[in-house]
Amino acid sequence: MYTIHPLPVGESVEPEPRIFYLGDCSKTVRLWTYFWLVRGNGRNILVDTGFNMAKGETFNPEMKQPEDWQPLSRLSKLGVSPEEIDMVILTHLHWDHFSPTARQFESAVFWVNKTELEAVLAPPHPWFAQFVLADTIRQFKDQGRFREVEGDREIAEGISVLHTGGHTPGNQSVVVQTSLGKAIITGDVVFTYRNIEEDVPVGFNSNLMECFAAMQKIRAQADIILPGHDPLVVERYGWEIG
Repeated sequence: MYTIHPLPVGESVEPEPRIFYLGDCSKTVRLWTYFWLVRGNGRNILVDTGFNMAKGETFNPEMKQPEDWQPLSRLSKLGVSPEEIDMVILTHLHWDHFSPTARQFESAVFWVNKTELEAVLAPPHPWFAQFVLADTIRQFKDQGRFREVEGDREIAEGISVLHTGGHTPGNQSVVVQTSLGKAIITGDVVFTYRNIEEDVPVGFNSNLMECFAAMQKIRAQADIILPGHDPLVVERYGWEIG
């Protein structure tokens, strides 16, 4: 069994249509950007890497990141050093989920969906590559630090991935067995609880029908749903889940 620590690294206010498909253009939505520490079975596993605003300003200059919200600060507060991370599972490769912070985790194996990596390095259209830190991705690819995964599969005892697509071609959700049941860290195919509870796809998507299918799949399997950007995660479950 594992416990999950949601670790917010940034706060932003986004136009509603970016978060909810065909949303109200006059409204905005407050979001947190998370990465996640999964602990158990003698392991320290990250889902995504977080980011520092030195890089993030290029993509979203309105994002706010207090000093103590930086990724390594978050881990330090939990008594975890970078070298103690042995695995990183990437939900997708957007800049706020995979960043140069990854270089600090020198002992870690990085799992990424094969379709996601292909869509970034050989994009079918430039749109698919404009939200990533391509130099860091290419460096990790060239150094052989990625393990590519296809479809749904277990990658460690009690931890598996579900390929959902939807937000990006290779978005994958992460399934974690906890004492409270099966928790699914959705990645960005689900930004908020409203998306999945009202069956409203994310506005920022690469395939609308994949979004609908992914939400159905997650609802059917999860005891606990952990959306990619909802501050309500902590309100509902606290800072340690399971």
